[in-house]
Amino acid sequence: MKKIIENPLRVYLILGVMALLGLYSGWNLPISLFPNSSKITVRINIPLYSMTPSDFYKNYGYRVESQLRSIDLKINDFTADYNFNSVEYRINFDWSVNGDEALSKVKDSMSGLSASFPELMRKGYNVNKWSENRTFVALSFFSKTRSTDEIYSLLQPTLEPELLALKDVQNAFLYNPLEKEITVELIPEKIAKFGLSPSYIESILQKSVEEYQGGRIEYQDKRMQIFFDKQIKTKKDLENFSFYTSSNNVVFLKDISDIRLAS
Repeated sequence: MKKIIENPLRVYLILGVMALLGLYSGWNLPISLFPNSSKITVRINIPLYSMTPSDFYKNYGYRVESQLRSIDLKINDFTADYNFNSVEYRINFDWSVNGDEALSKVKDSMSGLSASFPELMRKGYNVNKWSENRTFVALSFFSKTRSTDEIYSLLQPTLEPELLALKDVQNAFLYNPLEKEITVELIPEKIAKFGLSPSYIESILQKSVEEYQGGRIEYQDKRMQIFFDKQIKTKKDLENFSFYTSSNNVVFLKDISDIRLAS
């Protein structure tokens, strides 16, 4: 080793060989050790509502799988999970695939595929991408004068749209730890009396609990968010909720179902 160091020509020759070997490796060898954090995964989640997983697969799922697998980008892995309440597809792309391009192609595919979905399913599915090197920011809010529910009702309509408007923000949501679940159990003999189906009632309720963003007004340095509040917000609203049947009869939800608030 001492003789090599004392001879500059040999040192330069060894360094040159190592440099050439590095270039050869970079151009010809597979980069299997590239960090997995740079790989992009695109996830598609489709709520099933009243449809069974097997019915969804027979009517739509096999086409969805076929088209997603045939996207003209390098896919390392594709998984499909058919659960009781929803269907989830995960596409793991190669590290060389651009994340925005992958997301765009999946969204384009799902836009065409979802055209034949039932209305609720078409409005309820979502597509998003993620990778291990993404950044997650969590904030919490506390008040000595307002309850958790009050804080949520004040912040949710404006905070989520503002966060989603930020550059490079993919998902943003406000979680209420005191959020309660309301169960609506339809009474078969009563809905049969009015000639109603569970899916019809489900679609009406879904539209009534949705909140619509109406845009934003900006003037100089002032901004105002416009939104249309949901029709049903409390258990009492749900009990007093009414709708028309095809024969123009008014039906109250409390008259055809058992409405329970989870403890």
